[in-house]
Amino acid sequence: MNENYKFMLTVIETKRKLLGMSKAELARRMDMDSVTLGTMLRGQRIIYADEALRLCVHLDISPTDLMSPELRNHYYSLWGNEI
Repeated sequence: MNENYKFMLTVIETKRKLLGMSKAELARRMDMDSVTLGTMLRGQRIIYADEALRLCVHLDISPTDLMSPELRNHYYSLWGNEI
């Protein structure tokens, strides 16, 4: 698992805990099996784009919050503006 993916998982888990939301509750809100969510949050299963967006909605974060500072800087250097 690369560092950018680890960063994303850390953001998700940190925000979930800050909200006081259990993994079971997050899974319920996402209409997802809690075992599937658990494997995603442990990095044992890839998080698909639609799932990442649903996580953002239910955790009240922006998709760009899931990007490590290095990844954001990389895209900033390519596009010349903030994303």
